[in-house]
Amino acid sequence: MKNLFFAFLALLIVSCSQDQNFESDLTDQSLKKETSLLTFKDWDHFYEEYNSISYLNQDELTSWVSKKHHNALLNSFNDSDEYSIEKETDINTLTNGLLAILNENQEFKVGENIIYFKNGKFYEISKKKIIRNSEWKNNLSNLKKIGEANIELANSQKENKTFSFNAGNGTIKIEAHDFRRQVWKNCSSGALINGTCCTTRYTNSLINRSFNLGGSHNIISELYFDVNMGYHYKGKWRKSGEHRNITVNLSTNGKLLFDNGYPTGPNNNFNKNVSRNLPCKTSDQRILLGNASYSVALGGYGVWHVNIEGTTTQHVNGDVSSNKWTNYINWTR
Repeated sequence: MKNLFFAFLALLIVSCSQDQNFESDLTDQSLKKETSLLTFKDWDHFYEEYNSISYLNQDELTSWVSKKHHNALLNSFNDSDEYSIEKETDINTLTNGLLAILNENQEFKVGENIIYFKNGKFYEISKKKIIRNSEWKNNLSNLKKIGEANIELANSQKENKTFSFNAGNGTIKIEAHDFRRQVWKNCSSGALINGTCCTTRYTNSLINRSFNLGGSHNIISELYFDVNMGYHYKGKWRKSGEHRNITVNLSTNGKLLFDNGYPTGPNNNFNKNVSRNLPCKTSDQRILLGNASYSVALGGYGVWHVNIEGTTTQHVNGDVSSNKWTNYINWTR
């Protein structure tokens, strides 16, 4: 089931201290190049910065990353030419804020320690140990695990359009539309590119991405509405990079409750209208709906109870009008 989820997602698929330090990449000297590390003085500083950027949309986060002169993992998500299939699962799992903080090697720094993310786990290693052992990534079992990030597919009960979102395991809902692209128009040059080789798919999904990090017992749970496009080639779904026009008009509300019905926290709810016109986008879009922080010690993992209603459209720029997809959404739980 999890493999099916990532097949779908393949289509779909701080400010640091005033004297912010950018360092040569000690974590993988074999790369023989330098890359920046965002540095935080301690975990309180990390969470303070994370909370200040977690509500930014993708364009705002991209601008924030640019001002930091930071080659973030977010750049790989935004640019299909830089997108790495090897990093696909990790990128899909991470929240937008974490994509902005982690560098291209999936690292940042807290105090004198390097924090590294791989296969859903966060690891910590001191700079001194890295200097002594440049091959440390080859044996992660020797590292201290300090957190994890989660996203999983579960039964969305699509027949009657009801679903739940487990804030620890990332329950999601997906709706998709397949078509054959005929032509697309480059928004920058105006050039028309004819022909298609494969089935193309538009996707809308509602996804919970959650993580805990730095020894904290609290879980941060973020609920996203994802808008994606991909194509099927040589047996795999791959990320599409054609310019496309997207609109999202939704009325949304929700709250995060424990299984027993009690609230996970006083502010763990949302009620917002989303109206976005996104022309000539080459990257998938994630729209944050709800953000919550809570302790599993109080009642286990939380479940998002939501109401989502409205429409979305996707259309490859310049393609025939019959390939435009309007999705009428009425999701309730």
